Amino acid sequence: MNITTSIKTKVARIDTGEVFTYDTLALPQSEFSAAAKALSRMVANGVIKRYKNGMYYKPKQAPFGELKPREDELLKKYLFESNKQIAYITGVRLYNQFGLTTQVPKVVRLASRDKEIKTKIGNLIIKPAKSYVPVTRKNVPLLQLLDVMKDFKNIPDMDKKRGVDFLKEKIENLSNIDKYKLTA
Repeated sequence: MNITTSIKTKVARIDTGEVFTYDTLALPQSEFSAAAKALSRMVANGVIKRYKNGMYYKPKQAPFGELKPREDELLKKYLFESNKQIAYITGVRLYNQFGLTTQVPKVVRLASRDKEIKTKIGNLIIKPAKSYVPVTRKNVPLLQLLDVMKDFKNIPDMDKKRGVDFLKEKIENLSNIDKYKLTA
């Protein structure tokens, strides 16, 4: 099977609205130039759309026209590398997801230990935050919980009682090992 056919097969398996990159397609470095040409032809034929260099998506049709990928889909590219989590969402966006604030931020903070992630996705501005430990899928919930505790007094328009109840519930539901990790 040639590279073009292989890429078309892989792209066909991707859901509409899902963002993909060369990493998603699991291509060896030696096939990148052929893959770029194949993807460019698919863009020209309208099969896929280019969001920006190296980022593509299959367009989804709605009654009022084509839908662009959701912001969460676009953020995944910055949260994961080779299917390994390297960053996590923190700040007001996280507190909104947890229901602690009604504020919908224009700036999203991504915490990472090794990378300083700065970019723009549509109307969203991505700014870096520092993680003092390596980020993994397993420790992200604990890191996010620690961020809520750290910023508790500064979360915009948060009902303090609701915040305390949220923390109490989250901590009670942790395993003893996770409680230890949270305090260690």
